[in-house]
Amino acid sequence: MKKMKIYVLVLFTALFSQFSLFANIQTVTLRWTAGQCSSSCIRGLTDQYNKLAGVSSVQMDQNAGQAILTWRPNVIFSYPQLQAATAMIGIFLQEIRMRVTGTITHDDQNFALISIGDGTTFQLLGPLTPSSSGMTIIANPATHPLPPYLQEQLLTAENNQQIVTVEGPLFEAHRSPPLYLIAGSVSVENPR
Repeated sequence: MKKMKIYVLVLFTALFSQFSLFANIQTVTLRWTAGQCSSSCIRGLTDQYNKLAGVSSVQMDQNAGQAILTWRPNVIFSYPQLQAATAMIGIFLQEIRMRVTGTITHDDQNFALISIGDGTTFQLLGPLTPSSSGMTIIANPATHPLPPYLQEQLLTAENNQQIVTVEGPLFEAHRSPPLYLIAGSVSVENPR
């Protein structure tokens, strides 16, 4: 019987570690105006975030006005659920940053990151590119094109079936779907 328990424990550990290696949406960092949230507000936000199906842990920093949510593998990201949990406490989020691991796909005009495990799709954008006319519309995805060097890097990763990790802010999350992720940093792993 003892050998059976050890076998089950080893099997469970092997399976769990494989899921951890391929965590899809790794972290979600939320920022609001520092000083806007008191101790009771922080407790309320922590409780609300812990109720979300995708959240496995919550780290709060009251002084910075920030929460870092560790996301569970294989749970699709839902902005409306996150927004509802935050609005329940009366906080306005200034920024949502994500760290996502997945594979790349593209069409004629767009690159997308498909998160491993849950299949959440993020349309990738680049940093804001000012218009030559001086009239840049910040809330327009067209003003956030991916730079050519990044397009090449992503195309190579797609062709080689490599795993890509992208970290950056969500763009206009309230307009989702689709979810737009600004590629602040991109790293590419070896082929699968």
